[in-house]
Order: sequence, then structure tokens, then C-alpha cells
Amino acid sequence: MLSAACLDLARELAVALTRMNRHDVTAQLDRLMIVSQRLTGTPSVFSFAAYPIPKLTYEERVATTLRDWEDIRIPVRGGCVTVALDDFGQCNFVYVEGLPEVYAALKTLKGYIGTEEDLPPDVRERLEAQRKTGLR
Repeated sequence: MLSAACLDLARELAVALTRMNRHDVTAQLDRLMIVSQRLTGTPSVFSFAAYPIPKLTYEERVATTLRDWEDIRIPVRGGCVTVALDDFGQCNFVYVEGLPEVYAALKTLKGYIGTEEDLPPDVRERLEAQRKTGLR
């Protein structure tokens, strides 16, 4: 959970989202599960998948009016956190800029979160080559 890994950040996001009248997103923060994966990026600019649990039920999804995906940019501690919402208005991805301490905190969740530094050297080299050529 984001609140377990980075309690201060979760609180700051909640305050900022409340000021923005985004109570729909604020309500998701306490339930925001960080998906087991590798962090994408570097300590200064990275992203990770995260979604609120429990997920919407089938009935809730049917009752929800679909909308365009939305990015909410939130200035935090001299950096920026962007929360991406899916077409049901649910948190889906989190993008972080200028907050390497958050990267460090998430990196400590070994077993749940890995980083590119944890990859074998040949895989890291391939990723770097793909970045240079613009391939994904």
C-alpha cells in the first residue's frame, strides 16, 4: 500500500487533492495498492502501477459513466506527483518527478518492488539501448 510505504507522501497527496476538490481520488489513497513490479525510470523521474483495492465490482463498473483518462499533477516538496486515472475514474499509475526519497522508500520493498539496478547486466544494457534508439 502506498500509505504503508510512504505515509508522509500519501498524507501530502490527500491534503492537496482535498484542496483541489478531488475527494473521489482522495478516498482511493488509503486503499492504493502498489502492484508488484519493477520501478520504471531513475530516482529523479520514475513511475509505478497502483490501483485501489478492492477493485470496482462488475456492477459498479456497469453503473459508472466512462470518461477519458485523466492525469492530475500535484506539486509536492519541490517535485511533482502525477496520478493517472483510468476510464472509470480509478487510480491506475503514479508518476513521480524530483522526489528521489520516494524512490528510495519504494526500493526498500524488496520482493514487491524491484528496480533496474536489480536486473542482470545484459538486461540493463538492452533497456539502455532501447531508450537510446527510442524503441519500447
